[in-house]
Amino acid sequence: FNMKYQVIARKFRPQVFGEVVGQRPIVQTLQNAISMGRTGHAYVFFGPRGVGKTTMARILAKGLNCVDGPTVTPCNVCPSCMEITAGQSLDVLEIDAASNTGVDNVRELRDSTRYAPSRDRNKIFIIDPANAMNASSTNALLKGLEEPPEHSFFFLLTPNVHELLMTVRSRSQIYHFSPLPVSELVRHGVSDELVARWSRGSIGRARSTAASDIREQREPLIRFLELAASANETTFRGMLEASNHISRSKADFSNHLEVTSILVQDLVYLKAGLPDQIVNIDIRTRMEGLANSMTLSRLAAMGDLLKFMESASKKDRKSTRLN
Repeated sequence: FNMKYQVIARKFRPQVFGEVVGQRPIVQTLQNAISMGRTGHAYVFFGPRGVGKTTMARILAKGLNCVDGPTVTPCNVCPSCMEITAGQSLDVLEIDAASNTGVDNVRELRDSTRYAPSRDRNKIFIIDPANAMNASSTNALLKGLEEPPEHSFFFLLTPNVHELLMTVRSRSQIYHFSPLPVSELVRHGVSDELVARWSRGSIGRARSTAASDIREQREPLIRFLELAASANETTFRGMLEASNHISRSKADFSNHLEVTSILVQDLVYLKAGLPDQIVNIDIRTRMEGLANSMTLSRLAAMGDLLKFMESASKKDRKSTRLN
């Protein structure tokens, strides 16, 4: 769903603080900081994908660079605001930390922090995902954080704050972006409860995902689990080995891994007597039947395999970035 997600996410992305769904304590704190002239030079926004980290960073950048600013209500019509919205501002640099790790990229980051803004009030660096920075990039960033020029701001976005160096965290204001509960998503127009549960707290993902797409991708994976539940021990082990092999060779396996993880998690909830916690409410009866036929040992083996494959996938991606 990636391309569709990106297009619809842009369409519905909030443009001012008042449009942000959820995260009210963060919104209020940032608004107060702007109003009182006490905005920090470095912020860490952490939380899962789709909960508003990039949106908040862009709105904060507008508030700091708007011609009417610093302001909690950026106008969205001045050149600065419009360029930030379009991702084309020369003074608000959105850096893909996962790919910009070469020597030239690091040198450019280091040099950019020294220069005054091209036109606007401040030079702002939005780095995402900040945890993907290599040692050279982090050292270049630290020099800017230790003695930040008055006109420079750093917004670091990451899914896990603990993956950032303590020296970076200690020089930043840290905000945790929480997933939205299902009730909040429904209140903001997500009419299908299955979609709301599958979005894992992301309003952008919920708005861009169709229930039919979920069911289409889910069906073969449920069939796999049903076969695993009824297979003999030798066949079951063979299925696990085949899955591990596929995970290393299929480019889009991360999507299948995520779907399978959700299904297995639902089975665990059902085994534990917590049916209200499952995501796949539309096929609850089928999931209950699968949970009853799946032994705890097999469920545990599949859970261990999923954790192993997820860990291996992360290591592979990290190795690719470092090389």
